[in-house]
Amino acid sequence: MLVNAARNGHETTIRLLLEHRADVNAALVYSASGCQESFVRLLLELKADVNAVTANQYSALMSSAGKGVSPSYACFWSSKLM
Repeated sequence: MLVNAARNGHETTIRLLLEHRADVNAALVYSASGCQESFVRLLLELKADVNAVTANQYSALMSSAGKGVSPSYACFWSSKLM
């Protein structure tokens, strides 16, 4: 559920899942792959680990970069967390 919500930008669902302790790192990877800049920023503020990887060894930065120069990719580069 979190993966689909993050990829497709369903803010209400993402916030609800995060309130119930969903994995912010997974949400970050999938938000980045969906080029959801606002969610990437939110998750970075919530201290998601920029270096966390999925089971397939994809990081949020890799997911975002795979889409070209997306807003979420730029967000990572401008983040002080990186």
